[in-house]
Amino acid sequence: MENKQITGPFDPDKFDLGSIFKDTWYPGIYKVTPADAPIPNAIWEGIIPSSAPNDMNKVILFGPPSVGKSTFMFDLAEHVQTGQTFLGRATTRTNTLFVSLDMPKCVVFNRWLGNPNANPPVPPFTRTFDFYSFDPFDCLALDFRTSTVFLHLLAVVRQKKIGFVIFDALREVHSRSLNDDDVAQKVYAELKAWMPGVTVCLIHHTRKSRFDQSGRAISGGTDDDSHGSKYWTNLAQVGIALHKTNQVVTEVNVTKSQVYPMLDDPMSVFLDDRLVKVHLWDDATQQQDKAKLLTAEQACAQTPGWHKKSKVQQNQDLAARLGISIRQLYRYRAAAQRV
Repeated sequence: MENKQITGPFDPDKFDLGSIFKDTWYPGIYKVTPADAPIPNAIWEGIIPSSAPNDMNKVILFGPPSVGKSTFMFDLAEHVQTGQTFLGRATTRTNTLFVSLDMPKCVVFNRWLGNPNANPPVPPFTRTFDFYSFDPFDCLALDFRTSTVFLHLLAVVRQKKIGFVIFDALREVHSRSLNDDDVAQKVYAELKAWMPGVTVCLIHHTRKSRFDQSGRAISGGTDDDSHGSKYWTNLAQVGIALHKTNQVVTEVNVTKSQVYPMLDDPMSVFLDDRLVKVHLWDDATQQQDKAKLLTAEQACAQTPGWHKKSKVQQNQDLAARLGISIRQLYRYRAAAQRV
């Protein structure tokens, strides 16, 4: 509710209760109808909702460093922009803006170039969503609303009717303490004033692992352990966590949803070698991966001297026979252990 000021003398016994609070106050006799509780359209079916005009849905996606958060959102952004199904769930075509504050654009573009010299070649990542690369800024600064980044993105969002904005990352949209609950509330309020009617996703990090003297990780972030105050997730409508289960398989877990039923199980996904495309690793795919690996191993085992080769050489032979990369071979091995 907008905090309007009441001018002139105020008599609580005669004040017209409907004069200001008509859109926010519902007396006891008011009957709620389905029109009062419309389910928002899904940007990503069952996970990310769209926002009503003058409102803002807040999504926070977090995970440890190098788990693939940016990559995951690159691919989701493109599927949302084009209205294509993503990981088996429908998307609603929505103009999307990706704001990169965490990586220099040359690093991002290098990921998108693909690798034509790889075996097999990795094609470049085709993109139709809007992309902007800025230095970190402080959206809570007193002069922020007159800054270039504020005015430029305000114009972009309005003119291009952007409905989904991704900020990479949360740490770079303000310079205050991540542990301050009040900061989280103020940042969300500023984003809503900046981009009303938009669903905003903030990419964030879990706490870094601690290591013992030998370099082994002894603790790490959990699904509800984003770096800083938990208020960032508490105030969001949707929380999504990414974490690796092995070298190549990543689990996507919806840790909070105020809009849709929670997923029964995390989604298992894997990313291509250049970390641009994300694929659902469902039961059928796992069975296929396992069967391909077993067939290739049986064929290689017939080769004289196969069993005397090192594990590295065996993996190279298997990958060559299957026409895949070593990284993809790790995925096949994970399927063999999992199914």
